[in-house]
Amino acid sequence: MSATTAEVHRTRGRIRVEPGSKRIRAYLGGQVVADMTRPLLVWGVPYYPTYYFPTEEVRTDLLEVDGDVAHSPSRGEGRSFSVRAGGKEAAGAAVRYEGRAEYWSVRLGDSLHEDLAWGYRTPLPESQKIAGLISFYKEKVDLDVDGVRQERPSTKFA
Repeated sequence: MSATTAEVHRTRGRIRVEPGSKRIRAYLGGQVVADMTRPLLVWGVPYYPTYYFPTEEVRTDLLEVDGDVAHSPSRGEGRSFSVRAGGKEAAGAAVRYEGRAEYWSVRLGDSLHEDLAWGYRTPLPESQKIAGLISFYKEKVDLDVDGVRQERPSTKFA
């Protein structure tokens, strides 16, 4: 397949992730906001780590989306939350990185084929092996496997 596409140059940051072995509790206004025994230590900046908590270990009822977006070259776009507990508020105190996919369109001549390929520049930890790889929707492209044309499936992605 040949296509004329605009080249995108982006600097991809690197992160180091290690499991922690300490019990970590986060408080605001005397209330526990997060509590876990196996946090992840994430070095987005090489000098010091940040504790990351799985969503199920956080009192999400105390979080309120504040509309800000935090950008990280290694983790992508994160949604910012204010934390309200015990009569106190900490604006932008929590960020959730969602591991969102990026989508690419391809222009062939005068035709634009939108969202033909997708990939995760900064996948969630369980999907790190696919970082930087691109996948094509087989519902949208012709796919040959060992010289045999594959049938395009009919799915919500078609």
